[in-house]
Amino acid sequence: MQRAACSLGMVIAAVIAAPATAQQQRVGAAPEAKNMRLIGYNDLQGRSAYQPTVQKQGDRYIAYIGHHGGTPDVPKPMNSLTGQAEFNGTSIVDVTDPAKPKYLKHIPGLEGNYEDGGGQMVRVCPGASLPKGDKNKFYLLRVFGGKAHEIWDVTDPANPSIVSRIEAGKEEIRATRFRLDTLIHETLEALRPVAEENGVTIAALGPPSVVIRADRDKISRVIMNLVHNAIKFSPRGGQVQVAASGEGEGEWVTLAVRDSGPGIPAGEVDRIFDKFHQVKRNRGRGGAGSGLGLPISRQLVEMHGGRLTVESAVGQGSTFTVVLPLSAQAERAGEGSESWRAS
Repeated sequence: MQRAACSLGMVIAAVIAAPATAQQQRVGAAPEAKNMRLIGYNDLQGRSAYQPTVQKQGDRYIAYIGHHGGTPDVPKPMNSLTGQAEFNGTSIVDVTDPAKPKYLKHIPGLEGNYEDGGGQMVRVCPGASLPKGDKNKFYLLRVFGGKAHEIWDVTDPANPSIVSRIEAGKEEIRATRFRLDTLIHETLEALRPVAEENGVTIAALGPPSVVIRADRDKISRVIMNLVHNAIKFSPRGGQVQVAASGEGEGEWVTLAVRDSGPGIPAGEVDRIFDKFHQVKRNRGRGGAGSGLGLPISRQLVEMHGGRLTVESAVGQGSTFTVVLPLSAQAERAGEGSESWRAS
């Protein structure tokens, strides 16, 4: 099945709605075949077509196609745009005119054959969907299994540029001592204009005045993502609360983000942290996100030895809870500070 996939290109078809003008169905053809006809084709440089997604960017429609890795016979197909042999990765094709798809770019992926290589999982979203994204940009998010994540700026799809890369086991924790309550208030102030625009009230409830030793930037990203999601899914007139408290005789600190949104169906709760999974609930303002915010947030929390969980019920909102270890890594505010790097 994998070998067969490597010979596929991208086929663009149109649905013919009127049965009276439908083509005569051939014996053995799928029932849908009578309402479809081929209008455009691109061979994608002979690379496998795994997971295409189409994004409207301005007045153009751009297709992003993830690929499996190569084959033992052809591990690195030739990129006809550059004349260089490259590992399968991600193809970018302008499909504004479906009869004449235009190949714009190929971004190489990981070395490896079939499902062990390539750049299979892709998602594209406007910057407005990301808490700290540039509203004038578009971003491509790629996942290489459990090996790495990449974010690319594809505002100009013919000239993508990499923004960041997280490689499993290689991202470092750059920890300093900082006040958790200060970070919470800074995050809420940064998101207050978004909340006000959407008619949502945000508030912090009793965060402890302790200094935790952690990677401030990474914890900020976690809080920012959770609060941004809570605003997005809360109705106009709703509330978002961020509450912090201590646990286990000062060994842990707990931070809970509660929204007043529609809640998450029971069958979806276990999948909420899966990469690229979109929960089947009201999308909220701004439409679907990237599907990577929560998985990356959980990864960042777990890098600190903590955990990120969710409790939710339909019609009762959701509560995302971050638990971080304190023990020797926390001291009362006002005491000295230092930085260290995790191995």
